[in-house]
Amino acid sequence: MALTKVNSASITDATVVNADIADDTIKEVKLDVSNAPSDGKFLQYKDNSDQLTWAAASSPEVYGFNTSGSQLQVTTTNGGADNIDAATYASFDDVVFAATGITFSLDLTTGNLVATI
Repeated sequence: MALTKVNSASITDATVVNADIADDTIKEVKLDVSNAPSDGKFLQYKDNSDQLTWAAASSPEVYGFNTSGSQLQVTTTNGGADNIDAATYASFDDVVFAATGITFSLDLTTGNLVATI
């Protein structure tokens, strides 16, 4: 007897691989997205819901690091609201480009820098 209908019960784990799926064949409607798309958004996984959602990316941030003795100074662009001039940028000991909202602290036991998102 030939198989004429395929459903999720008849497909076992690892039987469909990337090479079996043609480019541009899975449409958004099949991705279980919780909201409508709009310009400038990206698909983000929503915790505990097993759904994707169209979301806005956080603002880009520049984090500039300087040390002064045992002190660590972190300078940010305040979510893009502030500018850092070229001379200040050049004076940083290190620079990180990341999303807005990261806080930095020092682990006093190990001396390690801790980044918290």
